[in-house]
Amino acid sequence: MTPSRDHDLSNLKLARAIADVQGDPAWAGATPDEQLAEVVHRLGENAAAAFADARAALVADIEDRLLTTIDDAPFDQ
Repeated sequence: MTPSRDHDLSNLKLARAIADVQGDPAWAGATPDEQLAEVVHRLGENAAAAFADARAALVADIEDRLLTTIDDAPFDQ
């Protein structure tokens, strides 16, 4: 399943920071916890807002997918 057109989750600050850390060779051997700590460090004082924005976008995307699934379901179910 692909994200809906209205919710580009890959363009979120959190998603970009995660991609930057995971793509950085200096962090290739780091544990997931170490990588997450680096993501939070890179986001700095905007970390809480970035996580809140990502959560809101994810919830909206899931809601859209659920409504689409319900709308597309056969009437006999």
